[in-house]
Amino acid sequence: MIWHSADIEQIRLELNSDLENGLTAADAAKRLEVYGKNQSNEIPEIKFRERFFRQIRSLPVAVLFIAAVISLATSVFLDGYSMLAPILTIVLLIINSLIGAYLERKSDHVTESMLHMTSPKARVIRDGRVTVIPATDLVPGDIILVEEGDYIPADARLIAAGSLRCNEKSVTGESVVSQKDADLQFGDICPVFERKNIIFEGTRVTSGSAKAIVVETGKGCEHAKLEAIRNFADKSATPVKERIKALGKTLNYVIIAIAFLVFILGIFLVDTQELYLNILNMFTTSVALTVAAVPDTLAVIVSVVYAYGIMRMVKKKAVIKKFSSLETLGKVSVICADKTGTLTANSMEVKKIFDGVEITSPEAGASERIKTLLTYAALCSDGNVYADAVGNLHHNGDPTETGIIAAAMKVCVTDKHTLENTNPRICEVPFDGQRKLMTTVNMINGRPVAIVRGSTDKLLPLCVGFDRESADAVNDEMAKSALRVIAIGYKFLSEVPTSPTAEELECGLTFMGMLGLKDSPRKDLDAALTACRTSGIKTVMITGDHITAAAAAAKQLGILGANKYAVTGEDLSAMSDEELRATVDKIAVYSRISPQDKVRIVRAWQARGHVVALTGDGVNDAMSLRAADVGCAMGSSGTDVARVSADVTLKDDNFATIVNSISYSRSIYSNIRRVIQYLLGSNLAELLTLILAIIFFRGCPLSSLQFLMLTILTKSIPAIALGLEPPSPDIMKRPPREKESSILSKNLFVYSCVFGVMISAMSIVGYAIGAAANTAQGATMAFAILAIGEAFSSQTLRSRNSIFKNPPTKNLPLMLASVGCVVIVVLIMVIPVLSNAFGLVKLEWYQWLITFALSSAPILLSELAKVLNNKFMRKFY
Repeated sequence: MIWHSADIEQIRLELNSDLENGLTAADAAKRLEVYGKNQSNEIPEIKFRERFFRQIRSLPVAVLFIAAVISLATSVFLDGYSMLAPILTIVLLIINSLIGAYLERKSDHVTESMLHMTSPKARVIRDGRVTVIPATDLVPGDIILVEEGDYIPADARLIAAGSLRCNEKSVTGESVVSQKDADLQFGDICPVFERKNIIFEGTRVTSGSAKAIVVETGKGCEHAKLEAIRNFADKSATPVKERIKALGKTLNYVIIAIAFLVFILGIFLVDTQELYLNILNMFTTSVALTVAAVPDTLAVIVSVVYAYGIMRMVKKKAVIKKFSSLETLGKVSVICADKTGTLTANSMEVKKIFDGVEITSPEAGASERIKTLLTYAALCSDGNVYADAVGNLHHNGDPTETGIIAAAMKVCVTDKHTLENTNPRICEVPFDGQRKLMTTVNMINGRPVAIVRGSTDKLLPLCVGFDRESADAVNDEMAKSALRVIAIGYKFLSEVPTSPTAEELECGLTFMGMLGLKDSPRKDLDAALTACRTSGIKTVMITGDHITAAAAAAKQLGILGANKYAVTGEDLSAMSDEELRATVDKIAVYSRISPQDKVRIVRAWQARGHVVALTGDGVNDAMSLRAADVGCAMGSSGTDVARVSADVTLKDDNFATIVNSISYSRSIYSNIRRVIQYLLGSNLAELLTLILAIIFFRGCPLSSLQFLMLTILTKSIPAIALGLEPPSPDIMKRPPREKESSILSKNLFVYSCVFGVMISAMSIVGYAIGAAANTAQGATMAFAILAIGEAFSSQTLRSRNSIFKNPPTKNLPLMLASVGCVVIVVLIMVIPVLSNAFGLVKLEWYQWLITFALSSAPILLSELAKVLNNKFMRKFY
């Protein structure tokens, strides 16, 4: 069927739908099986076995696997050549590949879950009830509802529309807003941009509302790709991950060259009776060294650390759309936050009422003037307040409107439904951000009355025949108490307007009075603002309140301090971009500014070298959210447009959630540095130990089997556990990272080298002590010191503070990984079958003491360095 040329009844019959009650849940589930998910780019699932064989096929693993198979075959034909070592080599290679495949899958699964968390939602009628579902679950025949700020979730034919306008640039390429009309029909051949009775997936509603029936989903839509998914896919890579990949490639070549050097040195320097056995042993050892030292898993481990960090943040009510935003959050030095709903609880309550004569409070038993004022104000509001079975009030709609309605219910002892039945609304002029007014026409006592509600600076000039000076004085008094002041006016009409306009209705008004509403700060706001000040993050408040009320609220919150001031949108318009850049660090409060002004503020801070986070919730905030380094959308009160444009969605709309997110971002950044330090240092320790032992002692202390065991014990699980270190208590006492700071810094490499050299030095000392008795005992001690020393040293990398101030139980996975590593090493060394298989020998009791003492030495030296020069150590965490 051609949807734009058919009438609604034909479409209903074709799709077997109900225009009033929608589909049933059972029918929708069946259709979902037939049509599939409403998405055009389903991510193909990579099977686990494919991931596993991809690990096996990597060059070093494949070569070592082949060498082990050759050794196994050789053992069949040569007497005295053990089959156990090559079998264990194959087993360890399989285990190592399984771990790599598991980590890769885990990272991908969390990435996919991020995609689903940031996908748009849809309001749909199912089983006669309006419900919200993921847009991916829509099916043809669903009845959807859209309004200003929504993204269209699927191609749909309009059933009814009220002043609906859509931005269809993503489909038509035209930036001109398209006016929609449900009553129109077109010929079969009609260009997309002329189909005014169709709304298209991926476009957005700029004004109005509509009811529509879904006709196409997924790949059948005109716009085949959801913008939210496109934004995610384009920007999922991060500078850190890219630099780590580049580092990995560089290290690959270096390590392969070192492994080749080890092979050559081993052939000529290692004392052995059988040359061909030495060549085979040195070949397998060199390849195993490559498997152990090549940081192929580094990028995967970093992805896993990122992924777990993001899931932790979701539990803290922050949904990150892309990895790069997580990285940028840690550099934020300025937060531009909306006052209402972000800094405050977004729960308005009428505190003061001015009826034109006196100021009073909204109490039962108030005068008739107060009752009439609140009745008119409630009639000119779209929200609703209702009581549940136990008498608790629930607010549904704009908080300012529901606050007014709640006051009317309290004073007039009635509900809005009764008020509207008694005084029905005939028509309206909706609220507009430029006018800052809303007007309704209601039949009151059989006569049409225009009621106007809005900001005092817009409404008072429209009123006549009242004491303006007195009203202005009351307005200032309320504003200085940090109250949002709403004015109410009205005028009687001779007839009901057929086409109501603001110009016709909003003039010659009779002034009724003003309402002062209070929006209390959030409970955890003080702690969040204190954390910002301590860490050097500047907080800027943006609000639609009058500048006097805005300044008063900012002073109470501690945002507007000494040498800071507040400006209005008019003040901002009078400034050039150069003037704004010069003074932006002195402006703490912006009152009644335009969406374009928000962009100017962000760019002014960025021009001063700052990284800016900005909050937004409306359709017009899309520009500024994209301009900010980190755009933060409101998850509970924001629009789809804001959420899709933003980098972070705050599920609780809370300023403290932004601060917590910054804390977690900084912690994740530090954790990744720790993981890199640990892996690079461990690899260096093993390389140095092998090379130095060959050169100075003409022996090879580590076999290929031992290298593989070290890889499994120390390179994966402990590294990930180290990356899960919870945020340090002082993480928000540090200044923001510099905008161009690099995670792969000179300090990181210096500390990695120090870490590796310390462990290697202890291993060589242990090898020398053991070799004094015999070479096998020296090799056994070197292996044990490397494994246990790396396990112990992971604990000191957890924090810049002493391990005695940072108990191991705070990171239970790392403690279990470290203890498990030590236990496994001890078991391998004391169980004869295992020790023989791994080429280890029994140690004397004093050698055990020396082994644990040398394994503990690096952690003791590191702790001593923290005590003696903590300022120097802070550079590495």
